[in-house]
Amino acid sequence: MPDRLINTTATIADCIMRGSVYGACLSLLGMPADALLLGAISAGIAHGLRGPTTRRVGWSRIGIGTLLAGAGAPVAVAAMVLFVDFGNSANHIRPVAQALAAIVIGSAWPNLSTTLLTGLSGLIAKFTGGEK
Repeated sequence: MPDRLINTTATIADCIMRGSVYGACLSLLGMPADALLLGAISAGIAHGLRGPTTRRVGWSRIGIGTLLAGAGAPVAVAAMVLFVDFGNSANHIRPVAQALAAIVIGSAWPNLSTTLLTGLSGLIAKFTGGEK
């Protein structure tokens, strides 16, 4: 068997074994799977609490909220740990803070997207002379 296949299989097996002890260690394009999942769930709930829309709008809001939560949660937590001194408890705070950041980012996007699109269409109407 090629060494590449053996190394990949060993890495996946190690990730699964450690994942059962330390939590999920999967990632999608470098984004942690737990942040993606929490972002998708929170974006879905936040979108469901809004008024009725089309399916395309709903899936796009949930999808973008998922990707923003997956990409933004680790960055937000890294910035928080960098600027706030937690001492020895930083390793214990990081997973909880990442989960909370993913939930906040995912649930904020459906509301924020509506506000941004309304403001952008008003700005475009202002510069083009059209009516909003």
